[in-house]
Amino acid sequence: MDKPHIKREFVFIHGYTGGPTDFVDLPQVLEREISARIYCPLLPGHGTSVEDLAERSLDELIEDVERHVARSIEEGTEVVLIGLSFGAQAALYLASRYPVAGVIALGTTHWLKFPFSLPGAAFIARVKPVWKKFFTAKELFYREKAIFYDKMPSNGFRISLKLRELVEKDARRIQSPVLFIHSMHERIGDLRAFAALRRIIPARVDIQLFQDKSHSLFFSDIKDDVVQSVVSFVRKAHLFTQEKSEQNREEKATAIIPAFNEAERIGAIIRTLERTPSIGEIIVIDDGSHDDTAAVANRAGNVTVFVHERNLGKAASMDRGVQQAKHDVILFCDADLVGFMPEHAEAIVRPVIDGTYDMFIGMRGNFMQRTVQAWGLNSGERALRKTVWRRLPRYYKHRYRIEVGLNYYVKQYMRNGFGWRMFDYSQSLKESKYGVVHGTFLRWLMNFDILCAYMYLLLDSLGSRVRKIMGL
Repeated sequence: MDKPHIKREFVFIHGYTGGPTDFVDLPQVLEREISARIYCPLLPGHGTSVEDLAERSLDELIEDVERHVARSIEEGTEVVLIGLSFGAQAALYLASRYPVAGVIALGTTHWLKFPFSLPGAAFIARVKPVWKKFFTAKELFYREKAIFYDKMPSNGFRISLKLRELVEKDARRIQSPVLFIHSMHERIGDLRAFAALRRIIPARVDIQLFQDKSHSLFFSDIKDDVVQSVVSFVRKAHLFTQEKSEQNREEKATAIIPAFNEAERIGAIIRTLERTPSIGEIIVIDDGSHDDTAAVANRAGNVTVFVHERNLGKAASMDRGVQQAKHDVILFCDADLVGFMPEHAEAIVRPVIDGTYDMFIGMRGNFMQRTVQAWGLNSGERALRKTVWRRLPRYYKHRYRIEVGLNYYVKQYMRNGFGWRMFDYSQSLKESKYGVVHGTFLRWLMNFDILCAYMYLLLDSLGSRVRKIMGL
């Protein structure tokens, strides 16, 4: 993998009881996608016996990695540190000592959850020198060819506390962008550590949380999403100056139009999107229409049309569009808009392409959207990146729950949140499209879906508060 002519490098630091295989195929993906050298060593005390690991000090564990980082930087190489668990803490520590280009900390154990956070835990660790680790059947399946110990030396607990002390002491010296990636419900690392570190670290800090229970993120069902998150962050944060000329090339977005019986209106929307500078692809999802929606869309312009045999709902159509989109930035657009112009679409998608917001919403000029902001923020015109969509819990990817779920998730868990702007275009009323009786019935079905989403959010919020009070 050594490429001497490339002056950028990813340095990987694996977990305390793991090995280079902790990262599965992430090193290969980064080498291919970013074109950088890869350094992913086996740390001392690993690959032999757990007793060998138990005797190693912190300095012994990271001495070779630190020496390599110092040498690479001295040679003019831009270094990005990527660490998992113990390796995440070690990466933060090294970033406080050396001018690295970036840090990606996965499953960090900076703060520990109950019962590891109890004052007497350090004493118990001394009494019991080695602990048996627990693995689910699924994780063991993923780890079939991995290097790891199935026991945890208690020395690792003391090393973790030492690293926490060192990081908190010098975190203000970290000048490079940092990305924390973590499972929301894992049993070891405490999520509150990220907020505390964000207040200390002066550089940009992004936090990406997944609805999962895995501590070892790459030995789980979310592995591919984690890999994509790392690649997206490296590009979005412009970690390597040598890549800036490539990254400054104009990024395009995919416009996705979910449509049901919109033959009369969809042509105008497609022609608008074709004239939008930042739109590089248009996808129409005909969600089981009874009219000529698909045929009209195909005639209207250069679009890709997918047809559902039966109506699956708005969220399912949006999801299919995301799966087929070739661009990372997505613009969702309803098919029944009136007065929607290229400048509207460009103003919605541009803040996401530029990295100003994780999501941007176009609020329509309809009476309800102008009058009640909470209602207006459920607008169907919004731009976001694929990673936002992939992380959204499945519950919200159901018919009209989708906008409520996206708003909540982005506000709670994405660093840049969402922005919005009121425009003068509007949406055709259901009563005018389907008649007063049928249209009113459909509107109340939509409102019921939205109410279910809000109720779920309320229950989830209450549950989170209870878990926090109980220290879970």
